Amino acid sequence: MDRKPERRRVALSGRDCELALVDWGGSGPTLLLAHANGFCADVFDPFARLLVSEFHVIGYDARGHGESDTSATPGAYQWSELIADQVALVEQIQLEFGIDRVSRGVGHSMGASVMLAVAARHPDLFESIDLIDPIIALPPSQRTGYYAGDGEHPMAEKARKRRRRFESRAALRAKWEQRSVYADWDRQALIGLLEHAFRDSQNGGIELKCDPEVEALVYEGGRDLDFFAEVGSLEVPARLFHSERGFVPRAVAEKLVASSPFLNLERLELGHFAPMESPSKMASMILHESAGIFRPPV
Repeated sequence: MDRKPERRRVALSGRDCELALVDWGGSGPTLLLAHANGFCADVFDPFARLLVSEFHVIGYDARGHGESDTSATPGAYQWSELIADQVALVEQIQLEFGIDRVSRGVGHSMGASVMLAVAARHPDLFESIDLIDPIIALPPSQRTGYYAGDGEHPMAEKARKRRRRFESRAALRAKWEQRSVYADWDRQALIGLLEHAFRDSQNGGIELKCDPEVEALVYEGGRDLDFFAEVGSLEVPARLFHSERGFVPRAVAEKLVASSPFLNLERLELGHFAPMESPSKMASMILHESAGIFRPPV
Protein backbone atom coordinates (compact mmCIF):
# COMPACT_ATOMS: atom_id res chain seq x y z
CA MET A 1 0.00 0.00 0.00
CA ASP A 2 1.53 3.29 -1.15
CA ARG A 3 -1.25 5.79 -0.66
CA LYS A 4 -1.24 8.11 2.33
CA PRO A 5 -3.88 7.51 5.00
CA GLU A 6 -6.85 9.84 5.11
CA ARG A 7 -7.22 12.11 8.14
CA ARG A 8 -10.31 13.72 9.62
CA ARG A 9 -11.92 14.65 12.92
CA VAL A 10 -15.11 13.17 14.33
CA ALA A 11 -17.42 14.91 16.80
CA LEU A 12 -18.50 12.41 19.45
CA SER A 13 -22.22 12.44 20.16
CA GLY A 14 -22.94 13.70 23.66
CA ARG A 15 -19.25 13.96 24.55
CA ASP A 16 -18.37 17.61 23.74
CA CYS A 17 -15.16 16.26 22.22
CA GLU A 18 -13.71 15.71 18.76
CA LEU A 19 -11.24 12.92 18.04
CA ALA A 20 -8.85 12.70 15.10
CA LEU A 21 -9.06 9.61 12.88
CA VAL A 22 -6.39 8.07 10.64
CA ASP A 23 -7.90 5.86 7.93
CA TRP A 24 -5.48 3.52 6.13
CA GLY A 25 -8.21 2.06 3.92
CA GLY A 26 -8.62 -1.57 2.94
CA SER A 27 -11.67 -3.36 1.60
CA GLY A 28 -12.15 -5.93 4.35
CA PRO A 29 -14.07 -5.78 7.64
CA THR A 30 -13.38 -2.85 9.96
CA LEU A 31 -10.46 -2.92 12.40
CA LEU A 32 -9.95 -0.17 15.00
CA LEU A 33 -6.53 0.65 16.47
CA ALA A 34 -6.10 2.29 19.92
CA HIS A 35 -2.67 3.62 20.90
CA ALA A 36 -0.65 3.87 24.13
CA ASN A 37 -0.50 6.85 26.49
CA GLY A 38 1.58 9.74 25.17
CA PHE A 39 1.56 8.54 21.55
CA CYS A 40 -0.85 8.87 18.61
CA ALA A 41 -2.40 6.69 15.92
CA ASP A 42 0.37 7.38 13.41
CA VAL A 43 2.93 5.33 15.34
CA PHE A 44 0.97 2.33 14.02
CA ASP A 45 1.61 3.26 10.37
CA PRO A 46 3.96 0.39 9.29
CA PHE A 47 1.86 -2.07 11.33
CA ALA A 48 -1.44 -0.76 9.95
CA ARG A 49 -0.22 -0.99 6.35
CA LEU A 50 0.33 -4.72 6.84
CA LEU A 51 -3.24 -5.22 8.06
CA VAL A 52 -5.07 -3.60 5.12
CA SER A 53 -4.77 -6.83 3.12
CA GLU A 54 -7.47 -8.27 5.38
CA PHE A 55 -9.15 -5.28 7.04
CA HIS A 56 -10.31 -1.70 6.61
CA VAL A 57 -7.96 -0.19 9.19
CA ILE A 58 -8.79 2.92 11.22
CA GLY A 59 -6.89 4.41 14.15
CA TYR A 60 -7.68 7.34 16.41
CA ASP A 61 -5.89 9.81 18.64
CA ALA A 62 -7.17 9.64 22.21
CA ARG A 63 -8.27 12.93 23.79
CA GLY A 64 -5.28 15.08 24.67
CA HIS A 65 -3.15 13.28 22.07
CA GLY A 66 -2.21 14.00 18.47
CA GLU A 67 -4.83 16.10 16.68
CA SER A 68 -7.70 15.30 19.06
CA ASP A 69 -9.24 17.79 21.46
CA THR A 70 -7.47 18.62 24.71
CA SER A 71 -9.34 19.51 27.89
CA ALA A 72 -8.19 21.84 30.64
CA THR A 73 -10.20 19.82 33.17
CA PRO A 74 -8.04 17.21 34.96
CA GLY A 75 -11.03 14.90 35.37
CA ALA A 76 -11.34 14.65 31.58
CA TYR A 77 -8.48 12.14 31.61
CA GLN A 78 -10.04 9.63 33.98
CA TRP A 79 -10.15 6.28 32.21
CA SER A 80 -13.93 6.31 32.56
CA GLU A 81 -13.86 9.29 30.16
CA LEU A 82 -11.47 7.55 27.74
CA ILE A 83 -13.75 4.50 27.80
CA ALA A 84 -16.80 6.65 27.06
CA ASP A 85 -14.90 8.31 24.19
CA GLN A 86 -14.14 4.96 22.58
CA VAL A 87 -17.73 3.79 22.99
CA ALA A 88 -19.02 6.95 21.26
CA LEU A 89 -16.41 6.62 18.51
CA VAL A 90 -17.28 2.99 17.73
CA GLU A 91 -20.97 3.88 17.65
CA GLN A 92 -20.15 6.66 15.18
CA ILE A 93 -18.15 4.22 13.02
CA GLN A 94 -21.08 1.79 13.07
CA LEU A 95 -23.39 4.50 11.77
CA GLU A 96 -20.99 5.83 9.13
CA PHE A 97 -20.05 2.43 7.72
CA GLY A 98 -23.46 0.80 8.17
CA ILE A 99 -22.07 -2.11 10.19
CA ASP A 100 -23.49 -3.96 13.18
CA ARG A 101 -20.16 -4.24 14.98
CA VAL A 102 -16.49 -3.39 14.42
CA SER A 103 -14.94 -6.67 13.30
CA ARG A 104 -11.70 -6.39 15.25
CA GLY A 105 -10.37 -4.06 17.91
CA VAL A 106 -6.62 -3.92 18.44
CA GLY A 107 -5.36 -1.92 21.39
CA HIS A 108 -1.85 -1.33 22.72
CA SER A 109 -0.93 -0.60 26.35
CA MET A 110 -3.40 2.04 27.62
CA GLY A 111 -5.42 1.62 24.42
CA ALA A 112 -5.69 -2.11 25.10
CA SER A 113 -6.82 -1.55 28.69
CA VAL A 114 -9.50 0.91 27.58
CA MET A 115 -10.63 -1.46 24.83
CA LEU A 116 -10.94 -4.35 27.28
CA ALA A 117 -13.30 -2.31 29.46
CA VAL A 118 -15.30 -1.14 26.42
CA ALA A 119 -15.74 -4.69 25.11
CA ALA A 120 -16.70 -6.00 28.55
CA ARG A 121 -19.33 -3.30 29.07
CA HIS A 122 -20.63 -3.21 25.49
CA PRO A 123 -20.52 -6.64 23.80
CA ASP A 124 -22.41 -5.22 20.83
CA LEU A 125 -19.49 -3.01 19.68
CA PHE A 126 -16.70 -5.47 18.75
CA GLU A 127 -16.78 -8.95 17.25
CA SER A 128 -13.38 -9.69 18.82
CA ILE A 129 -10.45 -7.82 20.36
CA ASP A 130 -6.68 -8.23 20.48
CA LEU A 131 -4.93 -6.62 23.45
CA ILE A 132 -1.21 -5.94 23.05
CA ASP A 133 0.46 -5.80 26.47
CA PRO A 134 -2.34 -3.93 28.28
CA ILE A 135 -1.72 -2.15 31.58
CA ILE A 136 -3.40 -4.23 34.29
CA ALA A 137 -3.59 -3.64 38.03
CA LEU A 138 -4.36 -6.39 40.54
CA PRO A 139 -7.82 -6.52 42.14
CA PRO A 140 -8.27 -3.68 44.69
CA SER A 141 -7.88 -5.99 47.69
CA GLN A 142 -4.44 -7.12 46.47
CA ARG A 143 -2.98 -3.78 45.41
CA THR A 144 0.04 -2.06 46.89
CA GLY A 145 1.79 1.25 46.24
CA TYR A 146 0.09 3.86 44.08
CA TYR A 147 -2.81 1.62 43.07
CA ALA A 148 -3.62 1.14 46.76
CA GLY A 149 -3.68 4.92 47.21
CA ASP A 150 -0.10 5.33 48.42
CA GLY A 151 1.99 8.08 46.81
CA GLU A 152 2.32 9.26 43.21
CA HIS A 153 2.11 7.01 40.18
CA PRO A 154 5.75 6.35 39.15
CA MET A 155 5.02 6.80 35.44
CA ALA A 156 3.11 10.01 36.12
CA GLU A 157 6.09 11.31 38.06
CA LYS A 158 8.35 10.58 35.08
CA ALA A 159 5.90 12.18 32.67
CA ARG A 160 5.79 15.44 34.64
CA LYS A 161 9.57 15.66 34.39
CA ARG A 162 9.47 15.06 30.65
CA ARG A 163 10.89 17.76 28.42
CA ARG A 164 8.22 19.29 26.17
CA ARG A 165 10.21 21.34 23.64
CA PHE A 166 13.14 20.27 21.46
CA GLU A 167 15.48 21.76 18.89
CA SER A 168 14.27 19.82 15.83
CA ARG A 169 12.90 16.48 14.68
CA ALA A 170 16.26 15.54 13.16
CA ALA A 171 18.16 16.25 16.39
CA LEU A 172 15.57 14.38 18.46
CA ARG A 173 15.62 11.40 16.11
CA ALA A 174 19.41 11.17 16.35
CA LYS A 175 19.16 11.19 20.13
CA TRP A 176 16.30 8.69 20.30
CA GLU A 177 18.01 6.22 18.00
CA GLN A 178 20.67 5.86 20.67
CA ARG A 179 18.16 5.30 23.51
CA SER A 180 17.06 1.81 24.51
CA VAL A 181 13.33 2.56 24.32
CA TYR A 182 13.40 3.80 20.74
CA ALA A 183 16.55 2.15 19.40
CA ASP A 184 14.59 -1.04 18.69
CA TRP A 185 11.72 0.70 16.91
CA ASP A 186 11.03 0.27 13.21
CA ARG A 187 12.37 3.41 11.49
CA GLN A 188 9.04 4.31 9.90
CA ALA A 189 7.22 3.98 13.21
CA LEU A 190 9.76 6.33 14.77
CA ILE A 191 9.33 8.79 11.90
CA GLY A 192 5.57 8.62 12.41
CA LEU A 193 6.00 9.48 16.09
CA LEU A 194 8.29 12.41 15.34
CA GLU A 195 6.08 13.72 12.56
CA HIS A 196 2.69 13.44 14.21
CA ALA A 197 3.23 13.49 17.99
CA PHE A 198 5.04 16.85 17.74
CA ARG A 199 4.11 20.23 16.29
CA ASP A 200 6.28 23.11 15.17
CA SER A 201 6.65 25.60 18.03
CA GLN A 202 5.95 29.31 17.55
CA ASN A 203 9.25 30.03 19.27
CA GLY A 204 11.20 27.72 16.99
CA GLY A 205 11.90 24.02 17.34
CA ILE A 206 9.18 21.49 18.07
CA GLU A 207 6.94 20.60 21.01
CA LEU A 208 4.91 17.62 22.15
CA LYS A 209 1.25 17.61 21.16
CA CYS A 210 0.45 15.53 24.24
CA ASP A 211 1.42 17.78 27.13
CA PRO A 212 3.42 15.95 29.84
CA GLU A 213 0.77 16.95 32.37
CA VAL A 214 -1.92 15.28 30.24
CA GLU A 215 0.20 12.14 29.99
CA ALA A 216 0.61 12.16 33.79
CA LEU A 217 -3.13 12.64 34.36
CA VAL A 218 -3.86 9.70 32.07
CA TYR A 219 -1.50 7.46 34.06
CA GLU A 220 -3.25 8.55 37.25
CA GLY A 221 -6.71 8.22 35.73
CA GLY A 222 -6.72 4.42 35.67
CA ARG A 223 -6.36 3.71 39.38
CA ASP A 224 -10.08 3.23 40.03
CA LEU A 225 -10.61 0.76 37.18
CA ASP A 226 -10.97 -2.85 38.37
CA PHE A 227 -9.96 -4.96 35.36
CA PHE A 228 -10.84 -8.19 37.13
CA ALA A 229 -14.40 -7.02 37.69
CA GLU A 230 -14.59 -5.79 34.10
CA VAL A 231 -13.33 -9.01 32.51
CA GLY A 232 -15.74 -11.04 34.60
CA SER A 233 -18.54 -9.80 32.34
CA LEU A 234 -16.59 -10.18 29.08
CA GLU A 235 -18.57 -11.94 26.33
CA VAL A 236 -16.39 -10.93 23.38
CA PRO A 237 -13.64 -13.35 22.24
CA ALA A 238 -10.31 -11.75 23.13
CA ARG A 239 -6.58 -12.42 23.04
CA LEU A 240 -4.14 -10.88 25.50
CA PHE A 241 -0.62 -10.68 24.05
CA HIS A 242 1.68 -10.52 27.07
CA SER A 243 5.29 -9.34 26.76
CA GLU A 244 7.81 -10.74 29.21
CA ARG A 245 9.65 -7.42 28.75
CA GLY A 246 6.56 -5.32 29.46
CA PHE A 247 5.29 -3.64 32.60
CA VAL A 248 2.85 -6.31 33.83
CA PRO A 249 4.09 -9.49 35.55
CA ARG A 250 3.15 -12.73 33.83
CA ALA A 251 1.36 -13.92 36.96
CA VAL A 252 -1.00 -10.93 36.84
CA ALA A 253 -1.82 -11.56 33.17
CA GLU A 254 -2.43 -15.25 33.88
CA LYS A 255 -4.68 -14.37 36.80
CA LEU A 256 -6.74 -12.04 34.64
CA VAL A 257 -7.09 -14.58 31.82
CA ALA A 258 -8.15 -17.26 34.29
CA SER A 259 -11.11 -15.10 35.31
CA SER A 260 -12.79 -15.25 31.88
CA PRO A 261 -13.44 -18.14 29.47
CA PHE A 262 -13.51 -15.60 26.63
CA LEU A 263 -9.97 -14.31 27.24
CA ASN A 264 -6.94 -16.20 25.93
CA LEU A 265 -3.28 -15.59 26.72
CA GLU A 266 -0.67 -15.37 23.95
CA ARG A 267 3.06 -15.09 24.55
CA LEU A 268 4.59 -12.02 22.93
CA GLU A 269 8.28 -12.51 22.15
CA LEU A 270 8.77 -8.79 21.68
CA GLY A 271 8.98 -5.80 24.00
CA HIS A 272 6.15 -3.65 25.29
CA PHE A 273 6.22 -1.55 22.11
CA ALA A 274 5.78 -4.60 19.87
CA PRO A 275 3.75 -2.98 17.04
CA MET A 276 6.49 -0.38 16.62
CA GLU A 277 9.46 -2.70 17.24
CA SER A 278 8.47 -5.33 14.70
CA PRO A 279 5.36 -4.38 12.71
CA SER A 280 5.65 -7.50 10.53
CA LYS A 281 5.79 -9.98 13.44
CA MET A 282 2.98 -8.26 15.30
CA ALA A 283 0.82 -8.04 12.17
CA SER A 284 1.38 -11.74 11.53
CA MET A 285 0.16 -12.54 15.04
CA ILE A 286 -2.92 -10.37 14.62
CA LEU A 287 -3.78 -11.85 11.22
CA HIS A 288 -3.24 -15.42 12.38
CA GLU A 289 -6.22 -16.72 14.32
CA SER A 290 -5.18 -19.68 16.45
CA ALA A 291 -7.47 -22.69 16.24
CA GLY A 292 -10.59 -21.99 18.27
CA ILE A 293 -9.27 -18.68 19.59
CA PHE A 294 -12.34 -16.78 18.46
CA ARG A 295 -14.93 -19.38 19.34
CA PRO A 296 -17.00 -18.58 22.43
CA PRO A 297 -16.78 -21.33 25.06
CA VAL A 298 -19.49 -23.99 24.95
